Amino acid sequence: MGEQLGIAPEDFPMPGPWSRSGLTIGALSLRLSALNLEQIDAIIDRQELTPKLFGEIAIELGFLSRETVRRMLHLQKLHWALEFGELLVLQSRIDLPQMVHLVARFLESANLDEE
Repeated sequence: MGEQLGIAPEDFPMPGPWSRSGLTIGALSLRLSALNLEQIDAIIDRQELTPKLFGEIAIELGFLSRETVRRMLHLQKLHWALEFGELLVLQSRIDLPQMVHLVARFLESANLDEE
């Protein structure tokens, strides 16, 4: 999205330290009721034993389907794009209608169906 605005990576707005805390696949799964706390704990316990991603382990344990993990990753991208846009709005670099337009363009170019 920054490229579409002509913003160099070094000029991107810096998110706060808690900005991505709720955007992990585990947090999204809990918030959207795709997993419960016991399942998330089981996945985290397994992650301590193997260098695999949360979604990979959730699939292996039969907690989530491959399609559900793929959709969660798409939601994660959407949240990141929204967060970036929100920061730009707060810095008065764009207005809200511009943000909505840019997020829509970002999603169109993200090839979400091809992953």
